[in-house]
Formats: sequence, structure tokens, C-alpha cells
Amino acid sequence: MKLLRDTWLVFGRYFGLLMHNPVWIALGVLQPVLYLVLFAPLLEPLAKLRGELRILLQQLGQLVRGHPGGQPTKKLGLPLGGDLAV
Repeated sequence: MKLLRDTWLVFGRYFGLLMHNPVWIALGVLQPVLYLVLFAPLLEPLAKLRGELRILLQQLGQLVRGHPGGQPTKKLGLPLGGDLAV
């Protein structure tokens, strides 16, 4: 019970401070909306890469399972870092 009482006291104190300046409430509500408006266009190219990512994940799964099909490291070399897979 002491934990609940202490939690309520701390919550009440900081909630009261928050209510004295309602601008913070508005900013807290608007922040996620602003992030979506400003940064969602930057995620559009990732939607176009969806097919390539699916193929890469399939190749990685074959590599982990030891699928016979040539040398999967050569197929994965370019997407994973160019010269790293020799």
C-alpha cells in the first residue's frame, strides 16, 4: 500500500505542475503528428524496397539452412556490403 500511496503522491505532484502550463499538453499531443508529417515522406523509398528485402531475407534463410544452390555468399555479397563477401 505504501508503494501505491507514494506513486499517487508523485503522480499528483507532477500532474499538477503539468496542468499549470497546458502548452506542454498541446505539444505532447502534436509531437507524434508532426513527426509523421515531417518524416513520413522519407519512408516512402523503403516501401519500394519491399520486394528486394523479401528476396534478401529468403537468401539469408537459405544460407542459414545450408541450402545447396551455389555459393549464397556471392549472391548476398552485393546487398550486404559489396567487397565484404569474397
